[in-house]
Amino acid sequence: MKISKLIALLSVSVIAAVSLPGCQPNQKTISCKDIFSPELEGLDGSGRILNYTRINSKNEEKIEKILIGNVDTSKLNSSQSNEYYDAKRKADKFANSFSFTIDDYSEKEGNYQNGDEINVTVNYNEEYAELMNINVKDTNFVYKVSNLTEGTKINPFEKLKVTYEGASPNGSVTIDDSECPEFVKNHISFSSSKSRNLKNGESIKISASYSLSRANSEEVIITEKEKDYTVSGLSEYPTSIEGVDMSEIESQMEQMLKEAIELNYPKGSSTYTDDSAQITISSTSYKNVKKYFFNKKLVDEYATPSNSYVCIYEVTITGPATYGNSKLKKGQTGTLKKYYIAQTDDITLDNDKNVLLTENYSEPISGSFSYKKSLDELIENYKSYNDDYTMTEIN
Repeated sequence: MKISKLIALLSVSVIAAVSLPGCQPNQKTISCKDIFSPELEGLDGSGRILNYTRINSKNEEKIEKILIGNVDTSKLNSSQSNEYYDAKRKADKFANSFSFTIDDYSEKEGNYQNGDEINVTVNYNEEYAELMNINVKDTNFVYKVSNLTEGTKINPFEKLKVTYEGASPNGSVTIDDSECPEFVKNHISFSSSKSRNLKNGESIKISASYSLSRANSEEVIITEKEKDYTVSGLSEYPTSIEGVDMSEIESQMEQMLKEAIELNYPKGSSTYTDDSAQITISSTSYKNVKKYFFNKKLVDEYATPSNSYVCIYEVTITGPATYGNSKLKKGQTGTLKKYYIAQTDDITLDNDKNVLLTENYSEPISGSFSYKKSLDELIENYKSYNDDYTMTEIN
């Protein structure tokens, strides 16, 4: 049989048959398992598979030997040498028609570990294989990952402290890695999907970012790269104070009122009644006449909530007239009524509905005397300045 015919068919023992009689173009078999040799990088648990989609040079040579055989090119004459290299080109072309696909590669990439079984699918030039009488088998097979180096496994979230500050829905998150392993403290940065305007019950995702090459060089395997957290423990702006104990706040308001009375209307000092009679103050008394809860009307979820608790006290000041008038003679008891407004802004509650005062104000309770002549006039005036709040009277 002529060597040119064997090479043309790219069948068995083409060049090896140059000096051997009786060669036959038998069918050759290629197992896809034998020519799949991906590169592995990284550590056990964080491995990567590289350069796996095509035949590498080593396996290209393996296919050449299967199809052509072992050829001593030094023994070929010029014609045989041309035929050999023509056959080699055809064998290489066939080898390069192979392509490999790994199932679920995008999901596992960067997380392979020893023992992982990977489904591999192979495509190749089937027409060429049939023409050249080549049997290609194992076009779907399982590849088992091995030889990845063991490393130190670290979960960066294990000792990470995630805390929440402020009042819902304006809370913020703080991430503290001070108790984490050295690699985490030195080489991992954390970020939150949302760090401000947080509210209780909201879910956030914290991600760990680091250099894979750094981790590999220090033989560290990061076992978790992100984690979901649920915001909790923030104080909350109440929309109602029903069932909330306000006695401590009211006690502070009354103390403020007493100090204001002593400062502005001390006993023995002079003042004027509403009808302009002068009296010397002999006694003062007060009573709470109205309580209100103001809650800001929020136009959207990004608006800043706020509220106020307001107590209105009626203060009665009495004393003998120093100078009388048409209604009051000298020596008769005259009376002056004033209204004192005490207000606490930005009330928040803890999880047990206990009152907390936000840290926005160094003096959260304020108070002042009003010069309105009637309680109704005072309340209407107060409403007009707070029309973007709902106003609820507390009994």
